Amino acid sequence: MLLDGINRQEYVSDRIPMPVDMVADTAYINSITGETVQLYYFSNAYLTCGTAGETTAATWAALTSTTKFEIDILGKTYVVNPDFTGDASMDNVAASIQTAIRAVTGRLETCTQAVNVITITVAKDESGEGMGNSISVLRNTDSNTGVNIAGASWMNGLYGTGVITPATATTDLGQAAGTLVVAKLAYTGVLDHIGAMIGNEKDTSLTWMTNTALPKKYIKPFPKASVERLTNKEIVDIVYEFGKTLTTNGEWGLDHRTGLIVGRKATTGTSDTAAYKVQTQATGSGTSIAASVNLEKINNVDIPLDDAAFTPGTSPVMPVGYFADETATDSVTEGDIGAPRMTLNRRPINAGNLLDDSAFGVGTDYVSPIGCIADEVGTDSVDEGDVGLPRMTTDRMQIIKDGAVYQAATTANKVVEQTPLSDHVVADTPTVLTNIATNTTGYIYIDMDTYRGGSLQIITSGTTPTDTLTLTVEMTNRDDGTAQASCDYSPASLEILGVASVVDVDLESGASFPIFLDTFVVCKYLRIKYVTSNDSGADCDLTVYPRKAY
Repeated sequence: MLLDGINRQEYVSDRIPMPVDMVADTAYINSITGETVQLYYFSNAYLTCGTAGETTAATWAALTSTTKFEIDILGKTYVVNPDFTGDASMDNVAASIQTAIRAVTGRLETCTQAVNVITITVAKDESGEGMGNSISVLRNTDSNTGVNIAGASWMNGLYGTGVITPATATTDLGQAAGTLVVAKLAYTGVLDHIGAMIGNEKDTSLTWMTNTALPKKYIKPFPKASVERLTNKEIVDIVYEFGKTLTTNGEWGLDHRTGLIVGRKATTGTSDTAAYKVQTQATGSGTSIAASVNLEKINNVDIPLDDAAFTPGTSPVMPVGYFADETATDSVTEGDIGAPRMTLNRRPINAGNLLDDSAFGVGTDYVSPIGCIADEVGTDSVDEGDVGLPRMTTDRMQIIKDGAVYQAATTANKVVEQTPLSDHVVADTPTVLTNIATNTTGYIYIDMDTYRGGSLQIITSGTTPTDTLTLTVEMTNRDDGTAQASCDYSPASLEILGVASVVDVDLESGASFPIFLDTFVVCKYLRIKYVTSNDSGADCDLTVYPRKAY
């Protein structure tokens, strides 16, 4: 459908296919109903000058009527010659300018001032050949023999300073009958009454529910020249050019291809409810239909937004394309979107999700299965700092250096302890005491934390001493950070020595005797208590060699 009914081939736009003709061979007729069509009128254009260079009313009054300025209003140029005689305030100055403008235009333009800023507002004309709604900045006219009143020293409205606010489409709040209005249907390509082709004023599917503001019986041909004329750069230009042909209240036109409506209101109505037919690739009805081409949908189903729920079997998916980039020459910056990388044989290149030396979150971070390389003879090696695959045999047994679970040379399984026997026993630093002072009580501490047994070799004086040396054993389980000397200890001689105490005079001279911790001795600290007494010999010796087992 390349032509617009009655307007066939008169304009280029009539021969442009509807969008559906360019994307598919089949289309659907959709009936739009219940669409509220809001009317808009155009506010008056106005000029806002910069701050007046002269703000003393008496100085303005002294000008009397000796100066002029030039301005374009509704597309026509006017030379304005205000008379400031007797003006006593800046409001009086603005009123004098307003009087002079009205005198030359014959309309009701306004001129006001606020904080020494002068504003000139047009009185739009929406009837007859002279209709318009525009204004220009000020100019100094060639016929002016006085001061340049348009310049920065006075009104300050020349080009570069004066600001034009053009006529603006404004929501209709009940403007009077005869006001020019514009509206836009939600969909383009309005069809004829049976949906065969683009409609026109003689055969259109558009109907109004109220049919009062723009009665259907007053529809007129929409002039394509108004739409396509290059000089009509804004909607207001199109409306006012078309409006010249709308001589009776209620007359209006519809550009069926764009859905643009221009009319002259018959009543004070502000909107109406429309029904019409359009052609799209998707089916629908009511006030909305699926978009013909919507890149946010696949098979007419919305693509889930970021961080939105995905519904299996319903939410659409798209295949992902990768970028061949084995040498990593192409990079992105923070916040960029980019295609993922792949090798030249189409294998995805994936970086781990954890940085080197970063903590692993159990149950939250992802892991990947590890593959090994078959390398029984060890011909493939890596350099310091390289990343590589671990080795395995040809029958998939992993090869581990120094404690291998499999030895390729002997094809035998091997079990190696994680802690060798040499690490099962620890020798503590011995304590050596000689010539212990008489009447001394002292302690030798042995830290048994994480150990479960061992032995103590105790050696006393080489000759029979004058003093008596008595030994006992005590233990504590206190493990709260208290210093070993400050813990509470319990006697343990009977449990460990088999007697309440050992006295060196009961031993042979230079005796050395062992204490075997051959049952579980689970405690925090052991301590050997020694006491010297009697003859003031100060000649007792004591040496203790601890050895502890895990």
